[in-house]
Amino acid sequence: MLVYGDAVRVADPVAEWSEVRLAWRRACGEAEPLSRHAGLAQTFIAAGELAQGLADAEAEAAGADEPGPASLLVMDALRDMARALLASWESGFDTRPPPQDWSDLPAGAPAGPLRCKRPEGYAFYALYPEGYGVAARALAGREPLHVIGLRSIGTGLAAMAAAGAAAAGAEAAGEGAATVHTVRPGGDPFRRGVSPGPRLRAAPADACFAIADEGPGLSGSSFGCVADWLRDRGAAPERIALLPSHAGEPGPQADPRRRAQWRRLRRLHIPFDTLVLRADAPRRGLQGWVESVVGPLDGPLREISGGGWRTVQRGSSEEGWPAVNAGQERLKFLASAGGRRWLVKFSGLDRIGAAALGRAERLAEAGFTPAPAGWRHGFLVERWRDDARPAPDEALRGARFRDRLADYLGFRARAFPADPSGGAVPLGASLADLAHMLAVNAAEAFGPEAHGATAPYRDRAVMLQRRVVPVITDNRLMAPEWLVAPDGTILKTDALDHAFSHDLVGPQDVAWDVAGAAVEFGLDAPALARLIERTGSAAGRPVDPEFVAFLAPCYAAFHLGAAEMAVAAHAGWPEEEARLRALAQRRRDSLAALLKRDAPAAAPAPSS
Repeated sequence: MLVYGDAVRVADPVAEWSEVRLAWRRACGEAEPLSRHAGLAQTFIAAGELAQGLADAEAEAAGADEPGPASLLVMDALRDMARALLASWESGFDTRPPPQDWSDLPAGAPAGPLRCKRPEGYAFYALYPEGYGVAARALAGREPLHVIGLRSIGTGLAAMAAAGAAAAGAEAAGEGAATVHTVRPGGDPFRRGVSPGPRLRAAPADACFAIADEGPGLSGSSFGCVADWLRDRGAAPERIALLPSHAGEPGPQADPRRRAQWRRLRRLHIPFDTLVLRADAPRRGLQGWVESVVGPLDGPLREISGGGWRTVQRGSSEEGWPAVNAGQERLKFLASAGGRRWLVKFSGLDRIGAAALGRAERLAEAGFTPAPAGWRHGFLVERWRDDARPAPDEALRGARFRDRLADYLGFRARAFPADPSGGAVPLGASLADLAHMLAVNAAEAFGPEAHGATAPYRDRAVMLQRRVVPVITDNRLMAPEWLVAPDGTILKTDALDHAFSHDLVGPQDVAWDVAGAAVEFGLDAPALARLIERTGSAAGRPVDPEFVAFLAPCYAAFHLGAAEMAVAAHAGWPEEEARLRALAQRRRDSLAALLKRDAPAAAPAPSS
């Protein structure tokens, strides 16, 4: 089923490069050490995205992964940034970078628009680039060294690995400097291939090579295809090192040869727990970052990721626990300080992750969510409301809740517009994309008879697209997301970043959230009509009922796909698998009912 998608920004290269240079100057001028370091990291990530977009455009023009003057210029700057970021990290954030005066993009640079992909590890999986610099210290003395980054995220990781090798002595007085390359593996996801250009082909076979990327994933084919290419050109296995984002092996789609290759090659990895959670210097550790916001902690941080928050919020008895997709949850910790408890949640290392604090502040000021305390290099710290309890079903069925929901959705629509050009934040799925997802997921769920019910949505998508006004939607309105405070106030949790999740939906019109509410809470026609009217009033613009009707089955189909994929991912956890199966069946029933409602008279309606 279709669930996942790449978050892509559409960027003008000249404007983007100007903003990157300005952001670097701003970050260097920041007085507070950790804030300065976080700003450097955000700019490093943005520069990596630009370098990736330029390299992709140049590769398309050249027919091979051969860098042009523009991407080489930005890569040189990215290496400067990597050295500064690593020096800041290793000094406990005391080292302030020297001034930089990078040139404008050269004449003949790709005109754009570029497609710059948001790197998943930085955004969702607490992959700190500094860890690659620390891990790459082991490459000291391996000369000549060629570091190959796999686009997208490998663009910056390769620059950081080269910086780590340099810091450990691999570059001395400018001699023996590591050469950084990037390539984009392509083809079948489980059998990737690469097409390097002359610059990488000129690397001598007896050089030392390091391959940097996140992963390995299901097959390990991205790492593996580059290692294969090096082997075929005469590179000995002992001269190839891998820099992955985890210590595990490739997933179940890896063939035996690929798995054997992975075990044979040298792997360099510093896990998050070592780098941040149990840092060797308090200033580099998560506990110290949290204490800089809320004061001295009463005890160690308690991890509550992967559904662990349910024990804190609902007790140790699993009866009534909501289903979770544990592997897709962001890192979460519970902190106690001065008799209060705080949620410490990873929101992302990049500019989008940092912007979660601003949204949290506005939502809390409006009374819709728990109050935030601060944001520290990837982690948002907010109040854990011990006094609030999960909203009971009867509360979620009442008119008072629906009015509160409408006010919340309308406030979001007014407060958090999304750039429709996709320049500032990634573009959301088009209505055509959503209609295609609906058709695919419904066909997988119900068989060929679903085609007649979903076909009209493809035609309607074109007509309705012009009505879309994208906002940073909530995208997650399920019943377990709502709390009730002692005074009866209904609070929304987990409200900040699902419009930027690792899926295909992205920012949408507020009608997406209205449709989601209709699906989640089974609203009848009068209740939905009131929700539509009140949301529009709060948003300052009407919500189109036809648009909501179009989006409701799309919402149901997306969440059916997410639930089905989560079931498959939890085969080794019977209790969670059972909860997810029940959720998937509810999603299936909901989608079937919506398609029956809208099915043309001549088309057979699917059955759940």
